[in-house]
Amino acid sequence: MKRVDIDDMDFAMEDFLYHLARYKYISRLVRKDWSILEVGCGTGYGSNFLSDFCSSMNACELDKEVLDKAKSRFKKQNLVYSYEPVKSEYDSVVCLEVIEHMTKKEGEALVEFLHGKLRNKGVAFISTPRKIDNPSENRKKYHIHEYTYEELIETLEQKFDNVLVLSQIDELIGTQNKNTAWNYFAICFKS
Repeated sequence: MKRVDIDDMDFAMEDFLYHLARYKYISRLVRKDWSILEVGCGTGYGSNFLSDFCSSMNACELDKEVLDKAKSRFKKQNLVYSYEPVKSEYDSVVCLEVIEHMTKKEGEALVEFLHGKLRNKGVAFISTPRKIDNPSENRKKYHIHEYTYEELIETLEQKFDNVLVLSQIDELIGTQNKNTAWNYFAICFKS
């Protein structure tokens, strides 16, 4: 999936709706007094959305041009954009559609980083496309390592105490058949 930019109408609306569904799902599970970190916030629309459901939102992005655009586009008092997290711990960490853009080893390091940024009793939300047998050339170019259901659980359970991996088909996130999911959506708990 191409990076979602709501200011670029050349992207597919359905991709935006699938991505937004993950943020809406998260918004129902977080609390108003929580601090949230998003790693890989992209164009910032998701962090902007989630900032309405928490006390503080820190949106991180490594692409300077994309981060600068997000900073200028979305401004709220409780929303801070940065290259690195501004706090040492958060109640929740969000990382959607990032882990597949790195090697397996880098993905494991990302999971360790996300776990390390959570307070005890914190919850992380991580999503990634389901590994498919015949990906497009474009998908192969940008998705360095895609995960099977079992591999994602195994990777997340190396750090998190409890992991629930749901399936996403269209805008629906739930316990649908993992073999027909378009994306996996993990809810990970730190004791």
